[in-house]
Order: sequence, then structure tokens, then C-alpha cells
Amino acid sequence: MTASRLYDENTLSGMSEFDPYYLDKTSGELQNRSASLARSVRAISHKISECSWVDKKLVDQFCRAGTSIGANVREAKFSESNRDFLHKLKIAEKELGEFFFWLGLLNSEPTLVNEDLGRQLFNDAMAVRNFLRAAILTMRRKLNSSSS
Repeated sequence: MTASRLYDENTLSGMSEFDPYYLDKTSGELQNRSASLARSVRAISHKISECSWVDKKLVDQFCRAGTSIGANVREAKFSESNRDFLHKLKIAEKELGEFFFWLGLLNSEPTLVNEDLGRQLFNDAMAVRNFLRAAILTMRRKLNSSSS
């Protein structure tokens, strides 16, 4: 089972019908991928938590960092200015960095996260990272050109 397959494929971006912002098919690739990543992280965290000897605080941090990326991307959608938008994307980028730390730590124990699942989750997160960096770079250019 791959990380992106841990939720119902019939649900857009892995979000429910109770989330009108993600039911909109024009939400954007960054929002959709970060929502999918959050769903995968949540599902994996739940499975890992079932292990009796695992450090629950570590799993909690992994889950918090992995799900907050999408939440911060969502906040950026409702930013009050271009600078606010950039700030919220930078917070999402920081959370992604923390997520990679926790993923690496969990992945060092093969009985918690098998190599294939860890690799798929890493690839999904790298895709989010690429879209996130592109959005940050685009906004920085826009802000620099408007201040000139």
C-alpha cells in the first residue's frame, strides 16, 4: 500500500464533502497535494500508534508537522496581503522541514514504517516541497517587482 492510497480514492484530494474549499476543483495543485499528504500522514500515524512500544509523542509530532503543512497552505489562501501570503507559505515550508526530520527518525526503525511506504511518503512530500518553493519564489518575485 502506498502513502497516497491510504484514503478513499473517490474523495477529491482525500478531503471530505464537508470541506467546500477542496471540493472546488480549481483549488490548485499545492492545496490538493498538501491535503493528500496530510491524509496519508494521519493514516500512517494512526497505524504506527497501534504499536505498543512506540513513543507516542514522536508520532504526535510527526502527525502535527505533516498535517499542518496543508493547514498553512489553506491559511495562505485567505491571506490579507501578498506579504501575509508569503509568510504563511514560509510557515508551511518550515513545517515541511520538521516533517522530514520526524519522517527520517521514524524511517530509521523499519518495523514502524517499511521502506516502500517511507519512500512513497517522502516522494509525496518532495512534490509538495517543489510546489511550495515555486509558489514562494513566484511571490517573492512579485513583491520585489512591485517595490522597484
